[in-house]
Amino acid sequence: MWNCLRARELEDTFGIAHTLNHLGRIALYQGDLKQATTYLTDGFGLAQELGYPSLLWFVLNNQGNLAFAQGHYTAAIHYYTQSLGMARQIENKFAVATLFERLAGAVGAQQKAEQAARLLGAAANLHEAIGAPLRPIDRPRYQAIISAVRAQLGETAYASAYAAGCAMTADQAVAFALAQPTGYRAPVLD
Repeated sequence: MWNCLRARELEDTFGIAHTLNHLGRIALYQGDLKQATTYLTDGFGLAQELGYPSLLWFVLNNQGNLAFAQGHYTAAIHYYTQSLGMARQIENKFAVATLFERLAGAVGAQQKAEQAARLLGAAANLHEAIGAPLRPIDRPRYQAIISAVRAQLGETAYASAYAAGCAMTADQAVAFALAQPTGYRAPVLD
């Protein structure tokens, strides 16, 4: 919290947005959705004003995480795909791989298991290609997504769809991920 107070004193809008985003992320990990909503909403507004892709991808990712935690899967897909566009723009391959996983969870929650399995395969392929394994904090969520998608598809169909995702190039996987329709209407970032 000290960082946020100091950033306000210095009128450092980027620092404030960045700190609020991290505070929101921490609140989200702690299960405090009310506090997470407050921090993330305030940080999101500031990040939109600034328009820095390097900040926006992260803020949009956390908006997606919040929507997912609230069971708003259509909104989560919307935010994740916007975040993916920003991560791709700044060539953050680790973020792209992470967003494939996040999208897989939201798409899978909407009973679109084949798409989810393909996204999981694409994520694994990209993680391996860049030599960046899944972070320990993300493993429980990732395992839950895999279990849910496998249960929906069955082992054979899961393996086939996962392999199809692994076979995609990064650009093909991004195009596939961005093509996931949501029907969600929120302010679109330019």
